[in-house]
Amino acid sequence: MLTVLAAAHAPCPATAVDLLTGHWHSRRGDEHWTPIGTGIVGVALERDSFELLYLRRTPEPAYVARPGGGPTTSFPCTLSEPGGVTFEDPTHDWPQRIRYVRDAGGLSVAVGLGVRDDLHRAWRSFPPEPWAVPSTYATAPDAPAWWGDARLDPAGVATLDLTFVSTARASSGPLVMAAGTASRDGAEAPFSAVWRVEGDEVVLVGFAAWP
Repeated sequence: MLTVLAAAHAPCPATAVDLLTGHWHSRRGDEHWTPIGTGIVGVALERDSFELLYLRRTPEPAYVARPGGGPTTSFPCTLSEPGGVTFEDPTHDWPQRIRYVRDAGGLSVAVGLGVRDDLHRAWRSFPPEPWAVPSTYATAPDAPAWWGDARLDPAGVATLDLTFVSTARASSGPLVMAAGTASRDGAEAPFSAVWRVEGDEVVLVGFAAWP
């Protein structure tokens, strides 16, 4: 019994997070995961709401989220097995547990408290429609913009030099996403960002660089 428990709680390998890589679609929304540098940058789009996401490979694999582009919530990887990976933080209010499974049918997630799952989502792989990023991407004064754990002065977002690796329109709703590499004051980091399309106007609503 002790041997079984030790195996179940063995440290997650750095590759544990790789199974989320891809573009995933359901009627409720999308998840987009792009390998960049030592991690995987993610963006979740669901109608008018979004999360900026990051899967850290090192020093310990973890799922890092900025719901609505706000402060960070981090969930360390606690279990890795063929086709599945689990992230947990028992001190968080909700959720405390996030479990992704990938199989021939696509990608699914179960989210909840401890072993109880309150929310389920399932997606199928799809080729996203690329999106042309506007030159005025940084003109939204109220957009939540973060570099690591530091909130950027919105006026300073325009000083970022962005290289885009992946862009896509949401399969439903007004949101669009992009992921790539951002440079600022000599430092470089992967980033994720979300814009809202409002008629002829495109407004930045969230940006995060993940040093």
